[in-house]
Amino acid sequence: MLFGNYYRGSFFGKSSASVLYELSVQLNKETRDMLWWRVVGVTDRVIHNKTDDEEKNIEVENCNKEVYRLVPDNSNNFQEQFNELD
Repeated sequence: MLFGNYYRGSFFGKSSASVLYELSVQLNKETRDMLWWRVVGVTDRVIHNKTDDEEKNIEVENCNKEVYRLVPDNSNNFQEQFNELD
């Protein structure tokens, strides 16, 4: 995988916010604020085209899973509001 990224011309790695959040999860110290920082880090990478579609989809999916895990009381309400926008 690393060689594929090298020859593909990719020179950006995972955002530091994502790395720190994943570390906090392993240590069972994650908070909603840390998740928010991860979302901001992923958003920055997407806006500035520092990621390809595959990596973006994986990061967004992982963020969504964490939101549903850390904010279970609002997960259903959020999904309903999101579906109303379509």
